[in-house]
Amino acid sequence: MSSNTATGALASQTVSDESAAVRRKAAEKCQFVLEALYDSFNGYKQCAADTKDTAMRLLFDKIAASRADLIIQLSNVIRVDLGVEPVTSGSALAGAHRTWIDVKSWFTDGRDKAAIVTEVHRGENVLIKLYETAIEDPDIVLKVRDFLHEQLKTVKEQNASVDVFLLPDVKSPNLWPVKVKCRIEEEKQTALLLVRKYFALENNEKTLQIKSVVVKESDRGYIYIEAFKSNHIKAACEDIRSLNVSNLQMLPIKGMTDILRVVKTTYGI
Repeated sequence: MSSNTATGALASQTVSDESAAVRRKAAEKCQFVLEALYDSFNGYKQCAADTKDTAMRLLFDKIAASRADLIIQLSNVIRVDLGVEPVTSGSALAGAHRTWIDVKSWFTDGRDKAAIVTEVHRGENVLIKLYETAIEDPDIVLKVRDFLHEQLKTVKEQNASVDVFLLPDVKSPNLWPVKVKCRIEEEKQTALLLVRKYFALENNEKTLQIKSVVVKESDRGYIYIEAFKSNHIKAACEDIRSLNVSNLQMLPIKGMTDILRVVKTTYGI
């Protein structure tokens, strides 16, 4: 064999080895995502099994079914495009995501929907971060990167869809617009007065029966107070001269949704 032939063969082997190393690194990042997808799938399935809320069960089952599809698709990419056998379950590598899988207590210890949604988001954010890390890796070839982008889009949309359980329903406290007699842009200060009054009377027999105070910057001259009854609003606003509660009209649920979606500052109580 001539020296030129030997050199060419060596160079070819070097390129082949480097290419294989790149695929292994890319596969490793994708395996991390796949493990977290398994954990996410199991988490949603358990959520669906444990909740007594029909709407939650239907949505969690739907997302779990979609995650099963994502698992099959990503497994195929890892096997065919990256030449590595895909993992078949979650593992310690995705342990941070698994922290939200043990969710039975969420539905038995009295936690409300907001707490459950928060926990789901916390787990999903781990999965999203793994996708983003893989996508940003220079070893990921364009075809695989585009594929991960599409899956990440689906995951983010499903993560956002869980927020539907944060919207008000017929069992939620009502939202009441209260006129503020003050100079423009002093609505926040008035809202803070009400919040301070709440905490001053906390654990007192005169504890205020309100749930939150909302300031929407585009609605000058008003703040919004969340409570179950108008009498609770009147009692809370007593002695705060800048608040006019003489003609209270609660918002319909549609109006509550619009306010809470665009709220700039909310003082939770």
